[in-house]
Amino acid sequence: MGRILYFDCFSGASGDMILGALLDAGLPLEQLRAAIGSLALAGVTLEAEHVDRCGIGATKFRVRGAGEGPRHDHGGGHHHHDHDQHGHDRHHHGPDHHAHGHRGLSEICALVDRSALSGPAKDRAKRLFRRLAETEADIHQRPVE
Repeated sequence: MGRILYFDCFSGASGDMILGALLDAGLPLEQLRAAIGSLALAGVTLEAEHVDRCGIGATKFRVRGAGEGPRHDHGGGHHHHDHDQHGHDRHHHGPDHHAHGHRGLSEICALVDRSALSGPAKDRAKRLFRRLAETEADIHQRPVE
């Protein structure tokens, strides 16, 4: 019998939170490293560490770029993209502004196309990223890119 994984993201979930949960559910970190490594991203390192937030244990997953120092985590364990909470006024940023290293859909699709994934896996990944981009664009009232 197959397994079913259900996410109840009533207040949202970031990619690092989802990957941390998958690691807690048994995904081997080395398999995740190999999968992300197939994207051939220069200077990217993956980190996973056990954290405790208000008595709840979890795995904190991070992707760091070349030369990127430790992020300031204020104990909430979630630093999503609500830039207003950091004192940024998102209305002053143009549509191409990528705070905190965000990538646009076309850049993500190009990375997937260059990856070592199979053709069907690439197509599925790009469809999933497009759906995610459309949902994020709708929520944040921004262009899909």
